[in-house]
Amino acid sequence: MKKKILCLFISLLALVACTQPVDQSVPEMKKNPPSLIRMNRVVLQRSKNAIRRGDSYVMKAYENLIGKADAAVTAIESMDMTQMAEGVQTLGLAYFFSDEELYASAAARLLKTWFLNDDAKLKGARPTVDKTLCLAEMLDAVILLQDSPSWTDEDREKLMAWFSDYNEYILSDKASVAYGNREDERGTAYDYQSCMYAMFTNQSAIARKRIDVITRSRIDRLQADGAMAGSNWNAGTQNILYLVQLAFIGERLGLNLWEYESPRGVTLRKAIEYFFPLLVEGKAEAASYCPKALVTVLMRTADRFGVKAYTEEIYRLVTVTGERYNPEASVNALIYPILNGPVTTDADLFEALNLDTKGLEAVKRDVQKGDYEAAKRDFVAYLKKREKPVWFFNWRDFNDVSNRDSTFDCTYVDQIAANILPSCGTPKDYGGSEIIDWSINASDVKYIEWTWQLSRHGYWASLGQAYWATGNEKYAKAFVHQMKSWVRFNTLHDFADNVGYSRWRTIETGIRTLSAWPNAFFYFLPSPSFDDESIILMVKSFYEHAIHLRAYPQRNNWLTMEMNGLFHTGILFPEFKEADDWCRFACHKMYEEEKSQFYEDGAQVELAPSYHDVSVNSMMGIYRIGKLNNYPLPADYSTRLENAYTYYVKTFLPDGTMPALNDGHWRDLRPIMARGLEYMPHRSDMRYLVSGGKEGVKPDFTSVWMPWAGWYVMRSGWNADDLYAMFEVGPYSPAHQHEDKLSFFLFGYGNLLITEAGKYDYDTSQWRKYVLSARAHNLTRVDGKDQHRGGLKDERVRMSLEPMTNRWISNEQSDFGEGWYDEGFGASNDSTVTQYRALTFVKNKYWLLLDVFTPADESEHTYDTWFHFNTTDARVMAAPYCVQSAQQGAANIAVIPLRSEGIQLKTIVGQETPEVQGWVSDLWPNGQGEKYKIRKAATTEITRKAQGRLVEPYLLFPIRADEVLPVSEVKIMGENQYDILYKDGTKDSVVFTLDEENCLKTFTVITPQGVIDVLKQ
Repeated sequence: MKKKILCLFISLLALVACTQPVDQSVPEMKKNPPSLIRMNRVVLQRSKNAIRRGDSYVMKAYENLIGKADAAVTAIESMDMTQMAEGVQTLGLAYFFSDEELYASAAARLLKTWFLNDDAKLKGARPTVDKTLCLAEMLDAVILLQDSPSWTDEDREKLMAWFSDYNEYILSDKASVAYGNREDERGTAYDYQSCMYAMFTNQSAIARKRIDVITRSRIDRLQADGAMAGSNWNAGTQNILYLVQLAFIGERLGLNLWEYESPRGVTLRKAIEYFFPLLVEGKAEAASYCPKALVTVLMRTADRFGVKAYTEEIYRLVTVTGERYNPEASVNALIYPILNGPVTTDADLFEALNLDTKGLEAVKRDVQKGDYEAAKRDFVAYLKKREKPVWFFNWRDFNDVSNRDSTFDCTYVDQIAANILPSCGTPKDYGGSEIIDWSINASDVKYIEWTWQLSRHGYWASLGQAYWATGNEKYAKAFVHQMKSWVRFNTLHDFADNVGYSRWRTIETGIRTLSAWPNAFFYFLPSPSFDDESIILMVKSFYEHAIHLRAYPQRNNWLTMEMNGLFHTGILFPEFKEADDWCRFACHKMYEEEKSQFYEDGAQVELAPSYHDVSVNSMMGIYRIGKLNNYPLPADYSTRLENAYTYYVKTFLPDGTMPALNDGHWRDLRPIMARGLEYMPHRSDMRYLVSGGKEGVKPDFTSVWMPWAGWYVMRSGWNADDLYAMFEVGPYSPAHQHEDKLSFFLFGYGNLLITEAGKYDYDTSQWRKYVLSARAHNLTRVDGKDQHRGGLKDERVRMSLEPMTNRWISNEQSDFGEGWYDEGFGASNDSTVTQYRALTFVKNKYWLLLDVFTPADESEHTYDTWFHFNTTDARVMAAPYCVQSAQQGAANIAVIPLRSEGIQLKTIVGQETPEVQGWVSDLWPNGQGEKYKIRKAATTEITRKAQGRLVEPYLLFPIRADEVLPVSEVKIMGENQYDILYKDGTKDSVVFTLDEENCLKTFTVITPQGVIDVLKQ
């Protein structure tokens, strides 16, 4: 079989060099144009396989193509442009399916006669845009000629030049532009033409701009029910067809029109489904009109949306009588056959296997005889007989009675077995339905992750555990049913498919194959319900998962999960010819990522601790499965990970959690570090923290500066009631970032004191927008404008290209760190005002926070500074004038402005208008709380207006549980001199000076115990 089965269209899109990661945009290629949208290798290969099987309906269509091909060769001169374009489509398909050069030669002759020869019909001609839709529809078929000697690189480049010139013409010609400005299906067809020509000629920027702006506006103009205003059936279906085609082009460019929702609440799916009842119910107009356009739309979107009704209606239309929709006469019927998955046929499977593998002798004989049924039986027998590779448990131990557990709680798994499937904490009851709609979003808030995570299949491991604990075959039957449903109704795509509602998003593809699928495969291998057919089906899908992961590696934490899954598949199924390549590729990628994904201070570049954990676990996943199966990894593979585990030690909070920075969440670090100790037993500092000080050796540091991540960690010690501060001054990060520069956390005496809003689910709600914003952090708004680093494209804002040179001074008496914000406020990134912030930890006592705002003008500016308490109860105190948390039975904190005159102080709890404020999403400790819930939290806003430089110092004083604030008063003793008076009659004096750049120059704290020179001149 030709190499097309694996990479015909993948190579056109991305695999110029298979070791290179694939960007979601269309690459610019010198020789091969990018794959466009209408034909993809999956549906084409399925058609080819159908022809080989002799499916009658497809065979009739194929025979019709052959007849058209003969006619095309002999009647070129009598053709009009539409007939020529249809001829090229027919011939291109015939060549692809048959590999007969006759058809490619005829197609090339057509193209040369019309476009390339000296006397070509369209040489120098520019037909009107209303007549050239057929040319746009022809271009995918041109790509099918790429392997033909009759169609050379020179021919292709000349044709690209013609279409580049023509696209430039229709985008500038007044009459063409006027046609494109129409608000009906003709205007949409114009957009489709222009984008197809742009894609074919490697000018993806033209298509990107048109889709991102104009196509969205066309969706905006649809009526609330999805119909096109003033349209009839014909016009409306044509309009939807072109919108769908544009959505597929957009997908190639990383633009997601599938989830775009107009101001009227219309999506593409809603627009499609406006017409669907007319077909099903047989309305008069539908019955009288051949619904070819809508059938094409349904064919194009059935897999994407996973809607069984689409598929059923297509079958009805194309197979019942042929009167309403004639498959033999339609190229589209052949381009888009609706066949169940997997794409990989029996023949493909055995071609992909190395049949010379020891133990596959019987399978090889079966294949040579063409007896695939016997080959499948013998292959399953081989899988059950082989001793290697091995998994983390031996499936043959299922019958060991010691694995039965009469106390096993089946409540959760009984729901799974009953097709009540969970995702993101929200279950969906599919009941006894044979069909599981994997495409929907069943979450109450339409959380975008729900559809994705449903197809991670983590619940299959729970079914497997229940099966082993009880021996009840219903759990195996449930798994087999769900697995077969998923494979059959979620067909592999020939692009990364990293969009909403996708079931082949590369991150899920990796997550399934690194854990959920291997666990399920071995849990149920001893089950009679997991029969030969089901095992073969799952192995085919494993193979398709590996193809997908190998073709479309992404970056950052996604890449680690993808490569982990690819490596697992290669290790567990070494019989595939490509298995060794999968393992080597994944190992090489992961080895590179050990350095590129982690800064030298140990932090993962996304600066979201949870995703640091994802990358570490994925890298360790390769090590674990590789070591288990004696795969030769680089000698220093695991040791290079040590720095990433040292990160856990550096950021470890006194209660054992990790801080919820960016899109990270509160999480207990001790189990994570315990897993690392299995492979790094020499890390006595980690053992100390995991055991609560009962084993190992205490870390040899307390406070630490991480100059790449830009994090200051200030500690008084390693006990549960010690004081802790995390001060963030680093880059925005390349992903999962919040507007948080200069924010901080404070922890003391066993309680989180000052927090941030944390992580919220990845939806479009007001809560998600809130947690991303600066006002959800302990920062300052200037003139009503928040930090806006997200609006900057400078790589230096998102990544540390070298270690930061901020001062870090740490000793037994104090810790000092500093940072600057000069990236601008508001949507325009107004940099009129810049901010300097310094945090000083007076060891075992309190923190001093200093803000210096420097405007570049003489105008008055307004400054709003927020402090988020980890409680709903925060009270304004008169002496000293401050805000103090009042959490019963827990430690509290007082925020004391050292300059209190002229400020306005208010505390906000659970506000939604005029803007969201006073909420915390990620509940502490350890992320306890309900999904999709956000709790109220007292947030103090301190406002001051000032002209010129503003110096704003604060005392942040932690208070033990059931104790009172010992500070009685703050006195201003001079410029930048303050006395902190205590109720016992003692005092601390704070004195500092600023340099010419309005940064701290000297900083001294005088206490009854002595002088602390934090900064000396």
